[in-house]
Amino acid sequence: MNTIAPAIKRRRTQLGITQKEMSDKMHLSEKAYQNIENGNTKLDIARLQQIAEILEMPLIDLINSQESFYIHQVTNENNQVGFSAKEVIINNDVSESERKLFDKMLADKDAQILTLRNDLTTANDRIMQLTDKLAGML
Repeated sequence: MNTIAPAIKRRRTQLGITQKEMSDKMHLSEKAYQNIENGNTKLDIARLQQIAEILEMPLIDLINSQESFYIHQVTNENNQVGFSAKEVIINNDVSESERKLFDKMLADKDAQILTLRNDLTTANDRIMQLTDKLAGML
């Protein structure tokens, strides 16, 4: 389900634009546009940008109009990740326990990175000591 749909509908109604007017501006049938607002249609970045322009707002503001959200970037056929990807899924229905788990996973990752950096520093120091010792033997 496309959870940005309520934000689209809210902004459209704030501006007094009908679903028919939106569908006409987007060159869609009214039913196709209704599917967007009902969350039945996955939206790519290009379509989100088009909607944001019609709703007279920057795309980031449309996305940020959600109370909270997570963006999952989907890889394309070349296994590249980013906004060049075919699809971005915006999830606003993440439970508190999922958010806590996500935060814990990030903290664990940060701790692992710190440990690896410390290990690398220690290894570099040891290499320097051995290099100096070897140079002194020659």
